[in-house]
Amino acid sequence: MAKRILKMLIPALCICIAFASCSTPTLFVPVDSLLSPPLYNSRYEGLVREFNEQTGSVATFCNPSGGDNLSAINVNDFDGDGKEEAVILYTTAEDDTVAHMSVFDYFGNRWKFCVDFAGYGDKVTGILFEDLNRDGYSEIIVNWNYSGINNAGSFTVYSTKSMNMTFTEVTTVTCDISCAVDMDGDSVKEILYITSEKNDSAISRNAELIKMGESEFELMGSVPVDPNVTGYVACKSEKANEKNPMKVYFDANKSGGMMITETVYWNDELQALIAPLFNPEEGANTASVRYEPINCADINNDGQIEIPVQVPYENNNPGSDDVFYLTDWVYFDEAEPEYYVRTFVNTQDGYFINIGSINKSNLYVRELGSSNWNSWIVCSASRSIGGDVLFTITSVPAEKYDAGKYSSYVTVMKNSDIVVCVRINQEGTDEETIRKTVMKLPS
Repeated sequence: MAKRILKMLIPALCICIAFASCSTPTLFVPVDSLLSPPLYNSRYEGLVREFNEQTGSVATFCNPSGGDNLSAINVNDFDGDGKEEAVILYTTAEDDTVAHMSVFDYFGNRWKFCVDFAGYGDKVTGILFEDLNRDGYSEIIVNWNYSGINNAGSFTVYSTKSMNMTFTEVTTVTCDISCAVDMDGDSVKEILYITSEKNDSAISRNAELIKMGESEFELMGSVPVDPNVTGYVACKSEKANEKNPMKVYFDANKSGGMMITETVYWNDELQALIAPLFNPEEGANTASVRYEPINCADINNDGQIEIPVQVPYENNNPGSDDVFYLTDWVYFDEAEPEYYVRTFVNTQDGYFINIGSINKSNLYVRELGSSNWNSWIVCSASRSIGGDVLFTITSVPAEKYDAGKYSSYVTVMKNSDIVVCVRINQEGTDEETIRKTVMKLPS
């Protein structure tokens, strides 16, 4: 179904839907102060006016903090009639501890309020529009959370059977993280989520998959996952292929700055949900442990997601307090892990060094820094410090970067925050090799 995100910008004390949460006060003002096209479509004057009349008070747009739909106002054809409907997420001045969702329909050349729901938190962490039961009507899936409270997430599914947009709440599930994915390959998405339960002093966690029938959900499968996490930070999925089923990857923080990735997929033959990296005997996922905050990513652009796995580097620079880690990017299939590439990762500056592209042994890295720059010096030595410097990677804040000063460097990464450039110190190492060796860390 066609979908558009409505973006409206107006001057001071304006409607602004570009911020990431409900925390910034933003007032609705008369529509005659709206900017002219293309930033503003006059058709939505009536939507704003109807919203103001309905709330009857100062309201604040509540932009989702994640997902594909990052606007507080989303326009979508929910019922397939070729006409637009709208959803607005907001809080009110009377009670900013609860986020709301209002649904509006457009017919008879005017916007009409249909229904309003109070949510299950003061933040919206995501909103989706999916036909979950193939009845021709899109469900609305909203992820809620409470500010400053861990493990306070949930999702609610709203559904309608009528073209007059009489949505009802179908289910609300408390969870740590969730996503809508087609796990069983029938071209209809299910909802996969991770939920936790505390018994006495122990915490258990399960990944659960639910599928929507005509008007309610049924549990398809449940599988234990690592309970020893402090929170989930990301969810990614990859498409199925002839060799592997579709997999979903949940990146999670653990204590001490460590991370893991939990992998979950649906086994059609067993009709069961599988979490292959969780070891029931150990009660943990130890296969994907790393010591730095690095998310999984499709690092080689082959459509499959690799997981970063770390061990301390055996050639850490003697006499230095800095500990560098070897980061192996691994694809876990149903059998043994497949190693793609071995790297050094600079998590602070967002790049990695492809060790496999360096034709040297006994590498070590030294780190230098100041308020204006940070450098990794990559060296090659036999047994001691003082070996050959291969190249120096320098990260400079964008506002302090001087192209003339760094004219002898190869620029490998540049954005509004930082410039990463490399100085070649050894003959035989050219710019092409450097660009294959030092690369931006995938998000």
